[in-house]
Amino acid sequence: MVNSRRGFLTGSAFFAAALLAVAKAGAQETSRQDPPKDVPKDKPGETPKESPKPPKEERRRGPKTDEEIFEEQEKAKQKEELVDDEGRQYRVCPQCGFKMYRQGRTWTCSNCGYNYVD
Repeated sequence: MVNSRRGFLTGSAFFAAALLAVAKAGAQETSRQDPPKDVPKDKPGETPKESPKPPKEERRRGPKTDEEIFEEQEKAKQKEELVDDEGRQYRVCPQCGFKMYRQGRTWTCSNCGYNYVD
């Protein structure tokens, strides 16, 4: 049983090495097919012009901060009030994006239960 396991591991190692060699050869082949294009050299007296790049939007990971939630709520208050099919006023939940309905002074999400007092 030890020999078969050892043979399996040895065979797996050889297979992995062969796979890496094929991948490396393929990468070299593609680099040979596409010769580098001539890049125009700048004159020594000129400063290189950088093309204006639009600012990248930062992608957040994780929950929103309280400040961000309050900013979104203030923006939502400034916008026109949203009304659902039944004629009830609602807001968009900052946590999950579903509808929040007013219950007294409290806005409660119908999906996740997030709430806040208005």
